[in-house]
Amino acid sequence: MTPAAEITKQNSWGNEYECLVCGVKDIFLATIPCHYCAKDIEHEHVLKACRGKYSDGDGWCEDGNVNVAYCHECNDDKKSVFYIDGHWSCVTCFDRGWQAVSCPHCDEFVTGDMDTIKYFACVRCEDAVRAELVKDGFNKTL
Repeated sequence: MTPAAEITKQNSWGNEYECLVCGVKDIFLATIPCHYCAKDIEHEHVLKACRGKYSDGDGWCEDGNVNVAYCHECNDDKKSVFYIDGHWSCVTCFDRGWQAVSCPHCDEFVTGDMDTIKYFACVRCEDAVRAELVKDGFNKTL
């Protein structure tokens, strides 16, 4: 049997692979089994474990702070983006590779496009900023 995908890189948090049929690249994440029952650990426990292990952030983060960000991709209600193996990685939707920054509008620590965050809003405050723009008479299609 010929494989349909090839692992291109192995990481501690999962494997990067490429489909040999269509060429799509994606990530297959490693699961974390419970030491007692061998079932996958629930999301809340994954977040707690990551907070304990991956809270330092990158070189732009202040030392001593817990640097866990909100994800702009899945918009999880809980902070789920950690700096793991040199990348900001969401443990909810598995999106990675973005930068993380404190939003200048609402001061939340978030991932996303830095220009959008700087000049408009982040995932946490964009609805409020958009509503304020509409209130001030700007186009409602923003």
